[in-house]
Amino acid sequence: MKRKILVIPNGCDSGMKGFTIVEFLVAALLSMIVLMAVGSSYFTSRRLNNAASERLSAQQDLRNAATLIVRDARMAGNFGCFNMAVNPSSAVISDKTEKNPFFALKKGNLDKLIPVAESTNIKYPGFSQSGKALIFQYGIDDLDASAETVVVSSCSAIAKPGKKISTLGEAKSELKITDNTQNGNITRQKHEVNAYAVGKISNEEGLFRFQLKDNGQWGNPQLLVKKINKMDIRYIYVSDCSLVEGDGKVEKFKYTDTFDISQAAVTPAEVEILLNSGKLAASADNEVYAYRINATIRGGNVCANRTL
Repeated sequence: MKRKILVIPNGCDSGMKGFTIVEFLVAALLSMIVLMAVGSSYFTSRRLNNAASERLSAQQDLRNAATLIVRDARMAGNFGCFNMAVNPSSAVISDKTEKNPFFALKKGNLDKLIPVAESTNIKYPGFSQSGKALIFQYGIDDLDASAETVVVSSCSAIAKPGKKISTLGEAKSELKITDNTQNGNITRQKHEVNAYAVGKISNEEGLFRFQLKDNGQWGNPQLLVKKINKMDIRYIYVSDCSLVEGDGKVEKFKYTDTFDISQAAVTPAEVEILLNSGKLAASADNEVYAYRINATIRGGNVCANRTL
């Protein structure tokens, strides 16, 4: 039996050859370039996503902080129908504030009652304050207000007796009211005092909110916005209100960074808070330097008669 011999013609055996070292290196180099491009795109996308998430988180924190500040500013000075901003200091019948001066209804020898204050040191243990703190005070409904925080008021007088008030008769006695004409205007509330300050505590820097407790000490700070290192405060004062039409007076506005502490000081109509953060995130393309919060103080805009 004869065997057939398969003869492969010259030039037809190229399909049986492997990669040359040059081809392998070229393929490896192209693969590395593709992988580097994909990896770079992934990490860039992730970095941008993290930056966007941090921006959104910071914006949400700022919205929450603005809500609290605006609320406190609008309530500042309100104790039922009594508004500090439109009443003289003589309207305070009693003011027992032995434990903390921030609980005082009256400030020094001012002619008017000012529900807004500044402080360069609120004296919270372990808190390193940067700049000035902004402080608001007002009344909130609380039937169980402690002896240290209870405040009673009518539309024209206010008293902080330093003891529990349980009945309408006790409230009228503290307000020196002897008839029944103002019974519907008398309120018993808790004295609320809140402060906003920038600083650092336990290596955490930002804008904090503090609330005075019944014992006259500041409660645990609430971190509102992280990475805030400076807070500037501006005020708008309104004056020369027109009492009757045609009296020739033109309403004036004064925009200043100086809080008025003169004897004839009045409550500002608006407070503007400028927050400085420097770099908000680690990425160099995510630098946000300032935020602005505007809050109206109702009683301060006397020309609009915002006393409620």
